[in-house]
Amino acid sequence: MTENGPPDCPRCGTEPLPVLYGLPGPEMFEAAERGEISLGGCEVYDDAPRWRCRGCGGEFGRLGDPR
Repeated sequence: MTENGPPDCPRCGTEPLPVLYGLPGPEMFEAAERGEISLGGCEVYDDAPRWRCRGCGGEFGRLGDPR
């Protein structure tokens, strides 16, 4: 885990993007295009991924898990 940031990807060690859920507005689309976030869709489940790796595309961490 990086200090004061997201955990590195357990597969490849790359820093991940946070996965955000809900109906995206213009700001969320722009942030996704800039590579700051990953859009996760409108439906949210406890086992939905919290992070998506920039490098390998792997998903890890679950929204229902304590941070």
